[in-house]
Amino acid sequence: MTTGEAIRTFCRECVNGTLRQVAVCGGEKVLVTGKQCQLFDLRLSGRGKLANIRKNCIECMGGNRPAVEDCQTETCPLHPFRMGSGSLRERYKGGFVARVSPRIQL
Repeated sequence: MTTGEAIRTFCRECVNGTLRQVAVCGGEKVLVTGKQCQLFDLRLSGRGKLANIRKNCIECMGGNRPAVEDCQTETCPLHPFRMGSGSLRERYKGGFVARVSPRIQL
């Protein structure tokens, strides 16, 4: 899933409906916090921004940055992107395999 797909899926779940409902959502101001939704401007675009996903996750965890890393809500479409760096680690048979940067000479 791409960041854009994750954002659209998250927004559909948020409004509990269709993309049409996402298009007219009132996310310019989140009722619970009174702040602008970090994903509002990206909800219909084809691309998502990791920084906005990260900010949304921090807000979801009540502003507690360390809690974002410990988030256990793996059913959330934003979960793989919550650290703001994409999936730097890949799941492999229940464990994690670190990706090796092509710039690193071994």
